[in-house]
Amino acid sequence: SVGLTKDEAWDEDRSGTYALELNSQRGLAAGTYRLNLYIEGELAATSNFWITGGEGGASFEPITFAEGISPSGEPVGAARSFSSGLDELHAFSAYEGLEDGLDFAVKWYIDGQNVIDDPVKWDGGESGSWHYYLYSSSGALPDGEYDLELLLEGQVLQTGSTTVGTGAAPTP
Repeated sequence: SVGLTKDEAWDEDRSGTYALELNSQRGLAAGTYRLNLYIEGELAATSNFWITGGEGGASFEPITFAEGISPSGEPVGAARSFSSGLDELHAFSAYEGLEDGLDFAVKWYIDGQNVIDDPVKWDGGESGSWHYYLYSSSGALPDGEYDLELLLEGQVLQTGSTTVGTGAAPTP
């Protein structure tokens, strides 16, 4: 654990925004960082942040939607939109720069309504192929606009959208 301290007299307004920059000529190492803010010697706020992966940081490629998955893990029936009556909707994305143990979440929306919010600890390693799918326990998936968000440590890293059937039902 390395500590870095900066003490200075406050010369800003009573409210507003203050920016603090942390940088290194060699780049910041991957790991967990914590910022503690003290006012008159008392801890006033704390915040954690993470730097992950290689030079480009954590990233997911654009999401590919498909009707299924092959035995080798590849998308089957990939498309931009799908016909009514779809039994399963699969999502695929290559990723890199991740680190096991980070908070990862998958959020699915149908016509703007959140239907899946699945937070987990990432355990897929630094790079590879990610896959997730939706299915209905009673018949086909509903027609609608499907949106997907992939979040790491609460930050959205990638989004994707597709349509099943005619999309959203018209408003009466």
